[in-house]
Amino acid sequence: MKDMYEFLFNGLINHNLHQFMKQLYEYFHHPMVLCDVNYLVLAQHPNQQIGDMLFDHMQEHQKVAVEMLPFIQLGNYQKDLDQNNNVIYVDYGVGQTIPRIIAAITDNDNIIGYLCILFADGKPSSEIFSFISKLAKTIASIICHCKTGYNYNRYEYFAIMNYLFSNDNINKHDLEKLLPAQPNNFSRDYCIITTKVGLKSNEIVYLNQLHQHIITLPNTYSYLQDNCLYILITGLNRATKNNIINKVKSLITAVNIYKLKFGISYIFDNLLDINIYKQQALKAYDLSKQQFTFFEDIALESFFTTSSYKIYLHPLITKLKQIDESTKNDYYHTLKSYICNFGDSHKTIEQLAIHRNTLLYRLEKIKELTNIDLHDEKLCTLLLISFFLAENN
Repeated sequence: MKDMYEFLFNGLINHNLHQFMKQLYEYFHHPMVLCDVNYLVLAQHPNQQIGDMLFDHMQEHQKVAVEMLPFIQLGNYQKDLDQNNNVIYVDYGVGQTIPRIIAAITDNDNIIGYLCILFADGKPSSEIFSFISKLAKTIASIICHCKTGYNYNRYEYFAIMNYLFSNDNINKHDLEKLLPAQPNNFSRDYCIITTKVGLKSNEIVYLNQLHQHIITLPNTYSYLQDNCLYILITGLNRATKNNIINKVKSLITAVNIYKLKFGISYIFDNLLDINIYKQQALKAYDLSKQQFTFFEDIALESFFTTSSYKIYLHPLITKLKQIDESTKNDYYHTLKSYICNFGDSHKTIEQLAIHRNTLLYRLEKIKELTNIDLHDEKLCTLLLISFFLAENN
């Protein structure tokens, strides 16, 4: 074991990841593969098929198959952990019987890669277990020094993400204290996008994969909390809905995950208000009926949809319907169109396909029958809400 620690020390001095991994295999004589956070292969030895489904697929495609990820993380595959929960001993692979060690490569508690070593001759000794833990730290140091396979600067933003998304009381002083320490400040015009999976679902691994992909991208940040992924997109100056949808589509296409739904907030310009827009994205997700749902499209529905909506209806709504039923007139739809067009006679005429004189006549009759003042702003606002409630419940 003394030689092993000398080997680690030399690796720290040389800072050559590929050379280190090659020498590690020559020294260790066990098949091994190193992946980045996006499950893309950084190094693999031997560079040939060995008869293990997972290892061979990675050797051929240079990445972990997405469909294999849930199997890797299923609880019944994990048989042993080191005392720091950093190294997992797995007693069999996917469809194979080769035991292996999987170690997370971490820096400041952020996962930046994974190391997998196969042990065809059986479970390794506790001494090897301890060595693997130290090996993972060595590899983390080399990766951070070389910046190999990912943009390491993005991990400096994790402190901000944690502050923004897990703090109910964001204040200007703390935010300004965090932001200047970053290599690039967040560009204005932000948007929060949220997606979820079931707590006990294997799809949580997909959220993690999407999260790890996002943190390598410019102007896009993510925070994974239990079964919910928050995405913060910055620099959305004059962005349209299609711009935002295309941005999200590019994210999910990159990791081959297409089944997720997304709730999208308004675009905003002050990070101090992020909790408001976080709630908007969550509400849009909860009420989503399609893959991409914008809060602005469900805001009224969210605000007004209630089991007791009838108590908010103006009595004029019911009265006009009763008058129409008895007289065969169309006062209800006439007033609805007029109010919903904010008193614009021209738009109302076009919408109802009637003559201007017909509109004026109907409005006068409505005034006579109900004794309302259509110049009363408060009344018109209440009527607008009432028509919305009547049509959407």
